[in-house]
Amino acid sequence: MKGNILTVIIFLFLISETYSQYVITGSVYDYEDNDPLEYIHIIGPDSVNGTISDAEGRFKINSDRNKGVLIFNALGYRKTRYEYRTQQDTSDIGIVYIKKESISLREITIS
Repeated sequence: MKGNILTVIIFLFLISETYSQYVITGSVYDYEDNDPLEYIHIIGPDSVNGTISDAEGRFKINSDRNKGVLIFNALGYRKTRYEYRTQQDTSDIGIVYIKKESISLREITIS
């Protein structure tokens, strides 16, 4: 009987760890100007969840993993990878700075 109870407790613990949800928050800023950036695409570690930053550069993304890589991407900015690790259900990773990237266009003919 005690063995069955211990088995059930261990099973429930493993299930709660497997299906726990983590919330990662932070802000995105321009590396040169130190201004918050809006509409930056942020992709989570499972490549399924994603979000964009708001007008103050803040974001919030859910993940089922306590560690991984967030990818920050926007037109005119270099794609940036940020590794995180958390032990809490909610974790603020602080400010992520991304650098501008020059975009060159080929010759365009308008007729």
